[in-house]
Amino acid sequence: MRFAHRWRSLRVTNVYIGSLAGREELLGDYVVKKINHLNFPLLRCVVISEFRIFPRFLLPAHSPALEHLQLRKHPAWPDFSLAHTLKTLHLDFGQDLPQNRSFLNPVPTQALTTLSLSGEVGGRLEPQSIHFPYLNKLAVFDVNAIRRFLVAIIAPNLERFIYSAGDGELPSVVFAGLGSKFSNVHHLSLSGGSFLDRDRNGAVYLSRAFPGVQHMEVRHRHNLRLIIPRRWHRHRSVYRVDVWKQLDTLTLRNMVHAKPEDLKCLLGWTMRRKRTSFDPLHLTIYCPGKPYDDARLFERYFDVMKESCITVLHSPAARPIVYAGLDLPPTVGISTSVPELKQVIATAVETGNVISGRDEWFES
Repeated sequence: MRFAHRWRSLRVTNVYIGSLAGREELLGDYVVKKINHLNFPLLRCVVISEFRIFPRFLLPAHSPALEHLQLRKHPAWPDFSLAHTLKTLHLDFGQDLPQNRSFLNPVPTQALTTLSLSGEVGGRLEPQSIHFPYLNKLAVFDVNAIRRFLVAIIAPNLERFIYSAGDGELPSVVFAGLGSKFSNVHHLSLSGGSFLDRDRNGAVYLSRAFPGVQHMEVRHRHNLRLIIPRRWHRHRSVYRVDVWKQLDTLTLRNMVHAKPEDLKCLLGWTMRRKRTSFDPLHLTIYCPGKPYDDARLFERYFDVMKESCITVLHSPAARPIVYAGLDLPPTVGISTSVPELKQVIATAVETGNVISGRDEWFES
């Protein structure tokens, strides 16, 4: 293959290319077989969705300038290694990693600034044994044995942590006793984990593990209760405000299935924070899907919630908003608070911008 020495990026995103001898062949395997004997001195970025063949071309001797690598659903090869120039790494492991070997063996840690992990990442991990001197962003998605990994790493410059809980360890187990190793993290993002609303102590241990968080993003209604620490006494809970002392902004996404009890919990916590002389929290809520199943629910709490925090409600921008039979402009929804939405509605009524027919969302 000519001009391999000029390649700077390689992306293989599709999975299958059809059947060969009755078997479906992975596109990743096909590409790797074609280029595995070549050298890529300028190759910087590689993304391969799925493959099984050992990628000889990724070894440091053949791709010495590699900086960004994303591999999904690949096995763990005993002789696999990567160049020390690597800065961004995304790995999704299968289930065949030998238990006597760490999954991080092939990972060069000295220059890495972004690390994303998912899947089965077992193997031996000793406490405080893996040093990431420049790691700035860490993302873990449905990772098993995540606590062993967090105990094993040293990341003094970590500032962003993205956590998606699987069906394994509870947050109260994952984040217990981590000390101050993540005190520099100022941006925390939470998603997934349908069991999180049953973990009574998860919020307390999470807030202790990340005491310096200033910006928090929640991507599922179950995570609302994970971020609100409560003290339980005789089957009753009292909101704790002695944690998240530096929290300034809270963003809620994917709240399409939010329930009144979720918002009551959030409202009670923000009101107690205000009474304890904290600065008002900047709260931003995104309502996806059918807007008025959610917008009406949030609007009930909006007038009260804005007394305890600075609140903005975003409605879907994918289509014009239809509210009580009014055809509103498409610009509404990009960044529209409820008072602004009411003003637009009033203007639409004055100008006669009313559509015929019934709005099934509004009348349901």
